[in-house]
Amino acid sequence: MRVWAEIIVLGTVALGLTACSGSERNALACADCPEFVEIPAGEMMLGSEPGPNDPDGSILSRQSYSVPAPFYTSRYEITRSDWWACESDGVCPEARVGRITGFWHHFFEPDDRKPIVMLTMDEIQLYIGWLSARTGLNCRLPTEFEWEYMARAGSTDEFHFGPSATYRDANFDDLSSCYPDLPGERCRADPAADQRNYRSRLRPVGSYAPNAWGLYDLHGNAGELTGSCSSGTFSEARSAGSIDCEYFVDRGGSFASPAGRSRLSSRIAFAKHALDSVTVGFRPICEMHDPE
Repeated sequence: MRVWAEIIVLGTVALGLTACSGSERNALACADCPEFVEIPAGEMMLGSEPGPNDPDGSILSRQSYSVPAPFYTSRYEITRSDWWACESDGVCPEARVGRITGFWHHFFEPDDRKPIVMLTMDEIQLYIGWLSARTGLNCRLPTEFEWEYMARAGSTDEFHFGPSATYRDANFDDLSSCYPDLPGERCRADPAADQRNYRSRLRPVGSYAPNAWGLYDLHGNAGELTGSCSSGTFSEARSAGSIDCEYFVDRGGSFASPAGRSRLSSRIAFAKHALDSVTVGFRPICEMHDPE
């Protein structure tokens, strides 16, 4: 059974982040690896006071978070094509998403540029181990702090492109239940009047504009799994790379999430045994070597 324990964290990014152009240059050349972007060091603030419609304990107090050294991350969510490179090396198993039939089949038309989903944590770790061997770097899932840091890219809004979002901005569920009291939610008067806005399926990565650091699809499409355990404190969520959590934090929302649940600050907890969801993907980071 999939667990949907949702926690909302409202964040603001502190001044002092290094400006980045969002260049399309690949920051880390590696055969058969995903395209990488270098994320600069800096500091940000997370947390906010809970609003009247936020569940008890879902908003954590404001506090500073620092990234002491730059790191690399994938420009896009890991795609089926990326996974195939690992699979063809005999490291990763065949992706289950390619064998879906019946009701769910229309969600997953063949397209190597769509995010890979329906993976267990063990399978994700196989890919990350393969990526580490390919790059010679320590690659892992980001913490949810690292995820929000790189997703914001200096933005203080609810979305990296502004304070609110519509279907034109990201691949989320624009016709699902609306939460008018959540920041960033723009409800439509008659959602049923324009069914073409409701995609309810994965789209190829890069279908929408990137953030200021050149990262795509941070809102909606596939949710992005982090290495943080779902818990009630920021300190417990800072640890990196754990695979022993009972519940993991998923960030960014998915194609099945409304805009209010796809904000930069939104958190969803998934049980470890339920990570192989049709809505959950991942975007690894790789730590840079210390200079000689």
